[in-house]
Amino acid sequence: FSHRVNSTQATITAMKGEGTWTAEATDLVIDQIPLGNGRTLSLTFSQISAGLACRDLRCDVTQLKGDGIDGAFTGEGYVTLQQPIQHSQLNLTVTVVPGPGFASKAGTLGFPSPPPGTPMTVKIVGTLAQARIAL
Repeated sequence: FSHRVNSTQATITAMKGEGTWTAEATDLVIDQIPLGNGRTLSLTFSQISAGLACRDLRCDVTQLKGDGIDGAFTGEGYVTLQQPIQHSQLNLTVTVVPGPGFASKAGTLGFPSPPPGTPMTVKIVGTLAQARIAL
């Protein structure tokens, strides 16, 4: 991770600068993904990696991928940073290839699922705190 800022102020200008961020995680479970009507989903991945290239208040996704029992995904897009950070805006396009774990979970939730191996593209937009997923 490297990032250079242009200001020491505790305002949005403090977030201006440039740099790159990379992150990797293994054995990750994402819990409490809201599906509506009080239903939630959890997804399990054996590995996930992400990379961002930031300049001023925009971070372009340079890498976004993961895989595990629930499937695999790749993504692209950008994040526009805002204060507080949870108000930052997402604009991502993610291609998901459901695995056997996702198919069994989707069936129990009454959520339609394509056969394992069939790619789906979704948009993830909104704030970090309240992202929306659309097919």
